[in-house]
Amino acid sequence: MPSTKDDKKPKQTARKMMQMMFAINQQNFNGQGKVSCYSCHRGSSVPVAIPMIGDTQAYMENPEGQGAPAQGLPSVNDILEKYVASLGGAAAIDKISSRVETGTARFASRPPLPVKIVSKAPGKQIMIVHLPSGDASTAFNGSIDWQSSPGAPVREMHAADFEGAKLDADLQLPIHLRPAFPEFKVVASDRIGDHHIVLVIAGNHDGPPLELLFDKDSGLLLRQLRFSKSPLGLNPMRVDYDDYKEFDGVKVPLKVTITRPRTQLNIQLDQVSQNTPVDDAQFEPPPAPPKTSPLKSVRSRDSSSPVFSGIPARPSGI
Repeated sequence: MPSTKDDKKPKQTARKMMQMMFAINQQNFNGQGKVSCYSCHRGSSVPVAIPMIGDTQAYMENPEGQGAPAQGLPSVNDILEKYVASLGGAAAIDKISSRVETGTARFASRPPLPVKIVSKAPGKQIMIVHLPSGDASTAFNGSIDWQSSPGAPVREMHAADFEGAKLDADLQLPIHLRPAFPEFKVVASDRIGDHHIVLVIAGNHDGPPLELLFDKDSGLLLRQLRFSKSPLGLNPMRVDYDDYKEFDGVKVPLKVTITRPRTQLNIQLDQVSQNTPVDDAQFEPPPAPPKTSPLKSVRSRDSSSPVFSGIPARPSGI
């Protein structure tokens, strides 16, 4: 028979949660029922603190409810070694000094725009989207991460995005994962579409973990889920990789989808060249334009760009 004891812990917890809900509505909404249990729980017994991206929930939000247990899964060493081998091998990856990629970028349902991504070792990258009114750029030069857009001043990115920019700009990231993240754990097996995947958590002592989803058969990286810190908690960003092709002995994903809780950027590459000369100057922020007279009108930002404080993210060099 169901327990009727009032000291049962789940009952006590439920009562506390209900009291908190009533207090929030009373103190903030004049007693109206604007906040309910669903506001936080969304049908789950555990509230979700990190925003979901589509149907993707961070593993660390619910480690018991995702995929299969780790028994019988390959080791971290086996997964990372297979990943490097699937791309072309450590020696081939190490030889890549630069990469120039061109194609199109589509923000949500907007028309595609020409895009150029230039990366150079060690750790520099710029992504340029050609808008009707001019170029919008997001760049990392190894020490600062900056953005520019038509009609707006150049600005540095938030410090929370710095670690992600370092990952994106690293052409040798597949062989640098081990030193970059001292803690690795294989935690689950699952499926993404037709792919059987294994989920690896890469962690360090200073920042949020990185969730890496590898194709169990091919060894290629299909998705990463990473997080940036903010005063309100962790902000997630999901990067999906598809359509790998080989260029100069190293496979590169031609389709990259970058998703945040409210934005999505779809990149489709059609040309990739490796080890071409790249000028370091293009990774440096442009000089500030001369001050205009207060009597002159200031050109507004390009209306075709999606809130152009910049580009949501760059594709990783993985």
